[in-house]
Amino acid sequence: MNFYGGSVKKIGLVTVFFNSPDVLPDFYTSVDKQNYPNKALYIVDNSTNQESLKLTKELLKNTLIDYTYINNDGNNVGVAQANNQGIQQALIDGCEYILLANNDIIFEDECTLQKLVCLAEQEKCKLVSPVIFSYPEKKVWYAGSFFNKTKAIAPHLFEGAEYENIKEQVPSVCDYAPTCFLLVHSSVFTEIGTMDARYFAYYDDTDFLFRANQAGHRVRIINEPLVMHKVSTSTGGGLSFFGAYYLTRNRIFFARKNIAAPYCYLSVLFTIATRLIYPLCRKTPFKIYKAFIKGIAHGLTLKK
Repeated sequence: MNFYGGSVKKIGLVTVFFNSPDVLPDFYTSVDKQNYPNKALYIVDNSTNQESLKLTKELLKNTLIDYTYINNDGNNVGVAQANNQGIQQALIDGCEYILLANNDIIFEDECTLQKLVCLAEQEKCKLVSPVIFSYPEKKVWYAGSFFNKTKAIAPHLFEGAEYENIKEQVPSVCDYAPTCFLLVHSSVFTEIGTMDARYFAYYDDTDFLFRANQAGHRVRIINEPLVMHKVSTSTGGGLSFFGAYYLTRNRIFFARKNIAAPYCYLSVLFTIATRLIYPLCRKTPFKIYKAFIKGIAHGLTLKK
């Protein structure tokens, strides 16, 4: 089967596990139903137990999914480094495209992979993302994003909106897309490198996309809600100790590493102020406030 007149490019789907086996049946069903003929799945397991491995073997034994399982044997190396492990293996195996995909993603359209690669090939674009819905609400979660250097963030456009109300406003290209579902041409990794493992979790994708932008690559958006995201199923979100710490630390580190003065200083000060003052007004639990303080200290001292 040939989709666009040339050879069918090999695509490697890279996904990282961390103690969230409940999401795997939907994810594997999504991968299995894809009609794209030249695909391989790269699973990197950071879990502290063997549940995901056991479930994977059970769920995939009756499928045709070609998969490689990289088991970190209970050692959580972080999502950034785990993605790198999968990316590197996919590149060794000759994948021309890498699809970074959370396993809390559902993509029901059997032509999703085909649509991503076809657009990338036809328009010679190296970063491609669809519109992403939240699940189960089916509201817009991602439909484009642009870097705000003053705050060191890349806020999602139209988040929480009904798609039908905003679909005519979705940009065709933008600065940033989350790596929960992002197609990347292999040459981008050769040009700018892989994920910065120092982030561990959060802002690793922001850093990667910022570097891609600096190299002249922007994200081409497919204006179609091809996937749904079960948001924050493994980390607990920004108001868990884990999320509060890493989002604070990594936002400050990202600004120090990537953003030139004066915006660097403005964004760092803004982050510190919002973490120290705003939580007091909201009566944030002391445990989370401690996470903010620890994140500030480590964000300011982490070596660039």
